[in-house]
Amino acid sequence: MLASVIEKTRTLDRMVAARNMRECLAGVFVAAFFAWAAWSAPSVLERLGMTIVSLTGAWYAYYLPRYGKGPRRLDPSANLTAYRAILREGYDQQIRLLRSVKYWAILPAYVGVLMARIGTGMRLAAEGKNPWTNVSSVAIVTAIFIAVWFLMEFRSLPRLQRLKDDLSAVTENGD
Repeated sequence: MLASVIEKTRTLDRMVAARNMRECLAGVFVAAFFAWAAWSAPSVLERLGMTIVSLTGAWYAYYLPRYGKGPRRLDPSANLTAYRAILREGYDQQIRLLRSVKYWAILPAYVGVLMARIGTGMRLAAEGKNPWTNVSSVAIVTAIFIAVWFLMEFRSLPRLQRLKDDLSAVTENGD
């Protein structure tokens, strides 16, 4: 039983470390790309929107490694109860992170992109061009952000909750 819980702890550690690395790199890329886009944006509203997205990417790259860590390490001589508690704490921490990510990462980035797209539409209208061509990109961006939120809320979150529930079932039956 102890070996199973230790392996689950290591699996969660690896999963979290891989996710943090992947998403931190994505945050850095988003920050750099949108900083460049903000620098070269032709209007103030577009520039402001791109800056918000860039800052969101930078915040994501900063926040995730500090607050999105997996279970803390335990002494190999620790007992089953200690490993179970730390693994449950790790699952709880990842569940809290996933529940809150929509507020500190998805929503600010969406507001920034939406602001930039509105700025583009206003600029196109001022230039005498058809601003309605911009509407399709707003719809696509909205669909992408909804899909990301949906995947986190209705795929990743239930998966973590199932893993936590499986831990409780396995360890309660094994004690």
